[in-house]
Amino acid sequence: MTDELGPAPPQVPRKENRTIELKLYSRWETPVQDIQAAFADSVSSSDMLYMETKSIFVQLIRSLPHAAEKQPYHLAAIAERAATTKDGTLVRRGIKVKEMLRELEELKIIEATDGYKLMQDEVAAELVHLGNLRDKVILETKSLEAVYKTILDHNNYMRGQLEQYKAYLQNVRITASKDKGVATAVGVVSVGGKEKKPPKAAVLGPYRFTHAQLEREGIIVESNVPDTR
Repeated sequence: MTDELGPAPPQVPRKENRTIELKLYSRWETPVQDIQAAFADSVSSSDMLYMETKSIFVQLIRSLPHAAEKQPYHLAAIAERAATTKDGTLVRRGIKVKEMLRELEELKIIEATDGYKLMQDEVAAELVHLGNLRDKVILETKSLEAVYKTILDHNNYMRGQLEQYKAYLQNVRITASKDKGVATAVGVVSVGGKEKKPPKAAVLGPYRFTHAQLEREGIIVESNVPDTR
């Protein structure tokens, strides 16, 4: 806490100002210089050997055909089977894990008399856990495949809709162009599939009549028009 630093010193003149880099550390923080050394303090070499042996047995059981079907697992037999296969990788692992079993037995961590039951149970539990993960991955994969199929189906549906719209639009354009051609053909009428010009309309008016002519024809009987007109 800042209270533990005590009172601040008096302010110095501006000409004596200097830039100082002050590194602060937490009193509760313990820097770890060697992570391997720190890990070794809590995990012994025998623990490391045990975990590596268990990991190899899990890999062997998952790699050997039908090895996972027989329970409880006979670890010594699995190691021997791997060491005698034609697969170079399995042979190396089988030989290595046989030696590791022997070392763990010498350290009194596991015993051959009970079939290495401690490790046997842990290997079985690890395989169950990995199996559950595998089932989950398979389930998620199937779910993603179903989603992908739905997207593809929808995409195909939209493509079909687009093609139908294009065909409809093309038909509309063709129909509109035909209608436009008939409408712009001014003065041309189609009769029985043949074009024929319409007859010319008769010209009407204007007509002019004199007053005397209308009187003679009896159209005008009496009027107020002066005689001088």
